[in-house]
Amino acid sequence: MEEEIAKASKAPGLNIGQMQRPFILLSEGPLALPRIVSYYRSYRAKARSRPVPVRPLPSYVYIALNILFVSSLFAFISTFPTFAPENIFLATSSRLQTPNDVLFTRLAYLRPEGKLTVTDDLLKPRIASIDARCLYLYYGPSVVANCPFCLSDEPMSYFWYAIPMILLPHVLHLFALGTATSSAIAGKEGNRWRKSAVMIGVGLALFECYLTGAGDFKANARALRAEDLNHFYWNMRIWRGMGIAIADAALAGFLWASATNRMFVVPPTPAERMETSIKVLENARGRLGALSIMRNVVVRDEGLRRKAEAYWRKEGQVMSEVMDEREVVEGMKSALGSGRIDITKVEEEARRFADGIINGPKATATGLFPNHTTLALLNMMISQNLRWSLVQSCRLWLLAWILLLAEKAAAKSAADYFVDSLPGQPDGPLLTMHAGHIEVTPEHHGNLFFWHFQNRHIANRQRTVLWLNGGPGCSSMDGALMEIGPYRLKDSEHLIYSDGSWDEFANVLFVDNPVGTGYSYVDTDSYVTELTQMADQMVQFLEKFFVLFPEYVSNDLYIAGESYAGQHIPYIAKAMLERNAKQKDKQWNLSGLLIGNGWISPVEQYDAYIQFGYQAGLIQGGTDVAKKLEAMYSECVKTLNEPGGADKVDQPSCEKILTEMLDLTRKGNRCSNMYDVRLDDTWPSCGMNWPPDLKDVTPYLRRNDVKQALHINSDKHTGWTECAGAVSNAFHPNSKPSISILPGLLEQVPMVLFSGDQDLICNHVGTEELIHNMEWNGAKGFELSPGTMAPRRDWIFEGEPAGIYQEARNLTYILFYNSSHMVPFDFPRRSRDMLDRFMDVDIASIGGKPTDSRIDGEKGVQTSVGGHPNSTVAEEAEKKKIEKAKYSAYYRSGEVALVIVIIAAVAWGWFVWKDRRTRAGYQGLFGGSSNYLPRMNGTGFRDTRGKPNGRDVEAADFDEGELDDLHIVEPREEGTEKYSIGGESSEEDIGESEKKKRHVNGTAEENEKQ
Repeated sequence: MEEEIAKASKAPGLNIGQMQRPFILLSEGPLALPRIVSYYRSYRAKARSRPVPVRPLPSYVYIALNILFVSSLFAFISTFPTFAPENIFLATSSRLQTPNDVLFTRLAYLRPEGKLTVTDDLLKPRIASIDARCLYLYYGPSVVANCPFCLSDEPMSYFWYAIPMILLPHVLHLFALGTATSSAIAGKEGNRWRKSAVMIGVGLALFECYLTGAGDFKANARALRAEDLNHFYWNMRIWRGMGIAIADAALAGFLWASATNRMFVVPPTPAERMETSIKVLENARGRLGALSIMRNVVVRDEGLRRKAEAYWRKEGQVMSEVMDEREVVEGMKSALGSGRIDITKVEEEARRFADGIINGPKATATGLFPNHTTLALLNMMISQNLRWSLVQSCRLWLLAWILLLAEKAAAKSAADYFVDSLPGQPDGPLLTMHAGHIEVTPEHHGNLFFWHFQNRHIANRQRTVLWLNGGPGCSSMDGALMEIGPYRLKDSEHLIYSDGSWDEFANVLFVDNPVGTGYSYVDTDSYVTELTQMADQMVQFLEKFFVLFPEYVSNDLYIAGESYAGQHIPYIAKAMLERNAKQKDKQWNLSGLLIGNGWISPVEQYDAYIQFGYQAGLIQGGTDVAKKLEAMYSECVKTLNEPGGADKVDQPSCEKILTEMLDLTRKGNRCSNMYDVRLDDTWPSCGMNWPPDLKDVTPYLRRNDVKQALHINSDKHTGWTECAGAVSNAFHPNSKPSISILPGLLEQVPMVLFSGDQDLICNHVGTEELIHNMEWNGAKGFELSPGTMAPRRDWIFEGEPAGIYQEARNLTYILFYNSSHMVPFDFPRRSRDMLDRFMDVDIASIGGKPTDSRIDGEKGVQTSVGGHPNSTVAEEAEKKKIEKAKYSAYYRSGEVALVIVIIAAVAWGWFVWKDRRTRAGYQGLFGGSSNYLPRMNGTGFRDTRGKPNGRDVEAADFDEGELDDLHIVEPREEGTEKYSIGGESSEEDIGESEKKKRHVNGTAEENEKQ
């Protein structure tokens, strides 16, 4: 199969099998239907705001549309191989170089009774040469067989002979276009397209003539194989018919849209508006006249008059009751009391409106002609009674406007979505968050639920990450409470902070997508069925979200998710880029896509089931289990090789491979966990009970106080479920798998594909294979240049092997070691490091301690997981650091104070010692002598022998008993000895030198010696 595709891609020109072309057109054509329906509905919704009202299709335009339909149908049927002349090279599978006899011998075997036809006999001598055969493939068998003057040496002779046959279909087409756009058939609605239609018809004819005349008919001379031949004549028949069919269909669409005033509306001229106004007023006047006559009849008849009065009394009572309704009163009070309505201005507008109606033509000139709603109200009043005066009608008009503004005032604002408390929240201030529903399909009550967390800190610029889980139909609350959100559940009642949450430097927006998933809801008969439908609803959601929160509209926007989001994210990104192309002045800055363990390309990923099963040891080669699974895979391949088989997102025959693998490898009531093959689960869940946090998440999100905190609408009647089976069962897209649009997206948006190496259902083997087979940005796979592949670089995170990085041409692939289907559940910090690298959150420019994350030993961009100076974890660490610094400061202060006290004590001690030493120069009362002491008797202080002499009286350094022995003696007369030493004193106590020096200094010296 792959060889055939490769051969077809190398063949020159339009080399597609004739039998496959109509099938492809029939099978691929309906893919555009959902978008057409969505486009039609959007225009219907806007019909009331159009300057010219939408009207039913005029009957005479039906004829023109039927003519175009018949022309388009005949052109389309003409492309079928049944109506094409026989191509003898295709019929006989012959090469251009096949000898003439061999060629016609083969052809004779295909003819009845083995005989060539008359046409074959005419053709045989005319295509004997290579050039003649090239002309045959270029102009067809009729020209080569029947042209009487054509020569191979003059190839243009064949062109001139073929011109009438080339132009004949176009002439018929021009006749059909002229008829369909004529005034006699389609009126002025068709006539406005007449010139454009003729130009298109003539353009198609001239374009085919140019292609035929300017082409190189000898290109086939270089083809060596039958499948390399370019069958120009037969290909041109197909594209001629398709071109005419498409042109007719487009013209029919334009004619229908313009005739019903849905598109291409030409505003009426002043004269036409005047005429319309006069007709309306004349019609109103005629009805007023008729009602006046009827009123006169009623007034003249007593019975009718009583009935009429009873009727109006009842009408007044009903109107009074309506005006007394609480909702009406509150709405009017809210609208009037808030100051948003200027009653004086509204009354002035009502007066001008009334004047405009009275003045008739002047109303048109001044732009005061009533709108559709006012006309309907006026019509209703005129048709029912004459008691409504013009002033009363203006009052009703005023009331309608007040109620409309009250309704607008009741619309939700961002404040209505603010989450001011969250049950079970951890200690500390609540994170800034908003949550609630946004309506996307009012006609089906479709509402998408979102939970938005504002970034805790800002890096170098503002970023927002939109997160989607898979399924289809699985809630993104898995991501909020089990993967990348700021909270995890400690149990079913208490939340704790998650280390490595993605809201550190980016706003994170979780959306339950599509409608009907998780907290989102929709009518049970209106679930999403197509990927394009889902993407359109998400764009609608984002439009309304940015109206509510305009501060985020200019952020760098990233879309991330896992599993079946591998289909959702590319289609949403494609819809956003298409939206940007239409709204040049309101661009969304789509900056990147991240898809984890994504379901992207069924062809490679179905094949990877068995390959991964062998690698993981789930199945053993040569066993009965392996043989049965290989047989099932063969059936899967057969289905995928059927026309359009590879263009399905899901193939039931291939899905059975995984189910059978889990069944055949189970042990008793236990089977492998399809999301993490290192674990097992009960049969038949096989992973549906995983991860373990799910047992707490479900009861938490079903709590009434949680639903109230998250502003869950009362219209959401069912409780929260992780995966909605109804959504999954209804989702059977005809859209092609997202692998078909990835190359185009990679031209504009960078992308990360990451995988946990222990996942089975969307395993890394399939992801690596789809990357290897995909061509984007000028090369295939991770090819950097012919024969050179991008290296697989080792990733070391905080000293441990974390995985591998591989990148080329806007695509990065990351394999996480020892990780499951939900990588952020296993490694939130590593996944945050991946996100920060992808978003270029470089903390080198803003400060902070970088995380130790190395790729091939190189740190690269400095990222921070909880280590940034303004990160949440860093704030907690900073608090501890400050407390430690305070203690350290106190400790150092104590040390300094202690040193100061010691120094002061030493200084004080030294001072006291010095002071005592100085005062030791006199003995005072304790055995020393001084000229300043009063004279005492001979004994002085008695009984002082053996007592120290250096005692301090001020310090009470004496015995109280000594006070009893103290006697004051009378002073002696002058001339007597100055000093008298008591007889109890001995020479031993004083010494010889003391006797000779009887003065104070001598006494001090003796004291110093002692």
